Order: sequence, then structure tokens, then C-alpha cells
Amino acid sequence: MPLLRMSARTCAKSVIKKIVVLFCGKKFSEMKIGPEKVLVSFDIYDTAVRRTVEKPEDVFDLVQEKYCIDNEWRLSQTFREIRSVAEKKARRFSATGEVKLQDIYYFIDNLNEDEKNVLIEIETDVEKQVAYINPEFKTIYERLLTQDLEIVFTSDMYLAEKTIIEILKKTGITEFKKVYVSCEYNASKKNGKLFNHVLNDFGGHERNIVHIGDNAWGDFVIPLSKGISSFLYRAI
Repeated sequence: MPLLRMSARTCAKSVIKKIVVLFCGKKFSEMKIGPEKVLVSFDIYDTAVRRTVEKPEDVFDLVQEKYCIDNEWRLSQTFREIRSVAEKKARRFSATGEVKLQDIYYFIDNLNEDEKNVLIEIETDVEKQVAYINPEFKTIYERLLTQDLEIVFTSDMYLAEKTIIEILKKTGITEFKKVYVSCEYNASKKNGKLFNHVLNDFGGHERNIVHIGDNAWGDFVIPLSKGISSFLYRAI
């Protein structure tokens, strides 16, 4: 019975997401932020920042490639496979489902600590290298900087806040109030708890906040459920 209930919830959530994407997605140029808003929260990946690779997992191929320049790859599996499995394990064993990069590497077997540290450093560097500002976001970001608004970034991500800030600044996104990264707070957008931190820091005035992102559930449905205005970003 619990399994059936879970399946029903999953199915309902999937249907809601499809409907939301179909009817609520907007381009940045279509978004109108009212004068009552004092804070704009942006999702990061695929909203403000993009990667030069087609899929996030493609980063792992680049990590292995760079690692092999100075080190011998002595494992039978590709790093892409190993890294993906390790993240799933780390999330399964996490009480909140949120993990940091170090937590993920803990679940990689057959590598010693020095090797893991080298790979962590390479993955962090690769993420910085492949990141670039979304040109569509750049337009709205520059417009908002001329208005009396605070800007924050809110992301479900395993990279450290320090790394995320470095990525934002590297891409030219240098002016913002704060960054909220799920792994630092053990709270996510998809369960709504990360938005609680945003609300607490900015006085809890839901009606004065707008959140913008590309995920139908975590960036649109959930903030709306908390009284926060939200826009679902749809790429051109």
C-alpha cells in the first residue's frame, strides 16, 4: 500500500510538472517584476549559468581526461560511471538527501585519499572552466542592477558555496547579496526548506520576493506554495 501511494504521488507530481512547463514557462523578456518586489532569487545552473558541455555528466569525462594527463587510470570503469554511482549512494545515506562533493567522493572505492583529493580539485576546476553566463539571463540581470532590488542565487547543488561564488564571478555575475546552496544548508528547493532560509534572512515577506528558475517543481510550484512569486524560465 505505501508503495502504491508513493507511485501515485510520483505520477501526480510528474503530471503537474508537465502541465506547468506547458502553460507557465516564460522567456526572460516576458517576465515582469512588479514595483512591490524587493528581492529577486535566481536559480543558477541552466538559468543564470550554463555549461559548455551537453550534459552535466560530461564534466566527469573531462575530469578523467585531465586526471590521466599526470596519472594512470587504473580502474576498470570510467570515472563517469564511478562518479554517478557514488553520488547516488551518498544521497541515499544522507539524512536530508543533500550532499557535498567530499561526501560523494567518500563513496568511491578503490581510490586512496590522495587520489580522491586530486579528483575533487580537478572536478572543481573543470566546473569553473566550462561555466559561462546565459546570454538571456545577462540581459535581465543587467536591467535589475539598475533597479532598487536585492539579488540572490538559490541552487540545489553539491558544490561548495565558495566554489559557486567563484563560478558566478568568473562568468561576470559579480553583484549579488547572497548565495544559497542546498548542500551548505542541508535543505533543498525541491522540498521547500532552502526557501525558508531565504525568507528568514529577508524578513519573511513572501509577497516581496520573486524566484526565477527552470525547474517546474523546485523553481515554480514549491516557491508558489510558500507565497513567493515565481517565474518558470523557458529557454528560447
